[in-house]
Amino acid sequence: MLRDKDRRKLKPWFPYLKLFITALFKIQPGPTKVIYRGVKADLHLKYRDGERYIWWAFSSCTISLKVLDQPMYLGDSGPRTLFNIECMNGKAIKSHSYYKTEDEILLLPGFYFEVVSKVKAANDLHIIHLRELSPPHVLLEPPFSSIPSADPHKKDAQP
Repeated sequence: MLRDKDRRKLKPWFPYLKLFITALFKIQPGPTKVIYRGVKADLHLKYRDGERYIWWAFSSCTISLKVLDQPMYLGDSGPRTLFNIECMNGKAIKSHSYYKTEDEILLLPGFYFEVVSKVKAANDLHIIHLRELSPPHVLLEPPFSSIPSADPHKKDAQP
């Protein structure tokens, strides 16, 4: 639904999305790190070196390569693409997830990045190196006027 070109189809989902995105904005991003996203499809032709793209859906990623070995993620056979992502704004949701061992990092809609390079690592495996960039304009408006303060004595902006 988030990837649909007809944005009007999202309208019934706005209240739910606002609630969900408000909660995610309360989670502070960690330091810049490398995260991984595995897709069971050959996507290397859709991404060109040096080009910039936007992912409009929520993207589940991990900091653990071991997680991607599992058949439900990347697995070890068939056409696959591994995204190696230099990430600044991913949300670590491990403590909020049912799957605590997956070290999940969630990328929000409007993830803006550049393709650094790509390589065919094995017969059916392509690795694409991405670097998150600051977008030229706001792609996902924060649900409140300021980021909540870590100071317990300072009042946060109300959503």
